[in-house]
Amino acid sequence: MLLKPLPGGEGDVEIGWHFHPDSWGKGLASDPAGAVLARGFAIGLKEVWAVTDLDNPASVAACRRIGMRLLGVTHRSYHDASLMFWVGAREDQEPSLGPDVPLSDIEDVAKL
Repeated sequence: MLLKPLPGGEGDVEIGWHFHPDSWGKGLASDPAGAVLARGFAIGLKEVWAVTDLDNPASVAACRRIGMRLLGVTHRSYHDASLMFWVGAREDQEPSLGPDVPLSDIEDVAKL
């Protein structure tokens, strides 16, 4: 589990995780990711981002389980297109950045 600056961002922080392929899809990311996210907010982060591969349903599920909102698709931080997830420290908060392709413009939202 990690919190790190997003490449090319201006102080934007990404939550991420890396597991051995033998551990993929078993729901192992959610609890520790939730704890890391809570710690990030406790030390003063205002918002946290996650960018996942377009075809990584396990990471999509983990992002959703820790309360992150899927905003759409972005190319901002990495060369390949990524799904862009966000969560703010406050419930009434809105993201400071938007995706390159908003969720409303994605034809097959049901697959995400």
